[in-house]
Amino acid sequence: MEKLFTLLLIALSFYANAGILLTPVNVRPYEKLIYNESIKHSIEGGTPLEKQSFTLTENGKAVGIFIAGRGFNTHDDNVCFIGWSEKTPVVKTIIPTIGFDDWEAEVCYQTRVVGIISNKNDKNIKIAVIYEAASPNSIANEAIIFTVIRPKGDIELDKELTNKIGSSGYKTIKELKDAYLK
Repeated sequence: MEKLFTLLLIALSFYANAGILLTPVNVRPYEKLIYNESIKHSIEGGTPLEKQSFTLTENGKAVGIFIAGRGFNTHDDNVCFIGWSEKTPVVKTIIPTIGFDDWEAEVCYQTRVVGIISNKNDKNIKIAVIYEAASPNSIANEAIIFTVIRPKGDIELDKELTNKIGSSGYKTIKELKDAYLK
């Protein structure tokens, strides 16, 4: 019986380390860094979101830390962004999202969910964020897709994929993943 338990434990440990995972992260060490870096992107009061920030691991090795954030633009509208860290506690990248560029006419109400939509064997890792955003005429779910480039670990906005499936109103990561894999 003890041998069976040991084998099961080893198998589960291997399974847990064999994929791509997002695990919650404490954002407190990043608060001041996010605040200061977001100012460089015209985001005032940039704050990381505790429940929507994660360590990205692949096969048990940390790739980076995905930090969802929120702040205000120059018009005092709520905006959202993401931050990326490869080394604790350094913020390497800030990417403004809702309230900027293609989404400049929208206000960010909240970051609803963050998840992985790619398969483990894909060339790069795809992370999706679903925001609740408001335009002057409506409130909608907006999905924005990011690519983590293997093996470098850099992150960038995937404009092509976001344009393809981002405004489709998907409410879950599963719906986005199904659309991505079609």
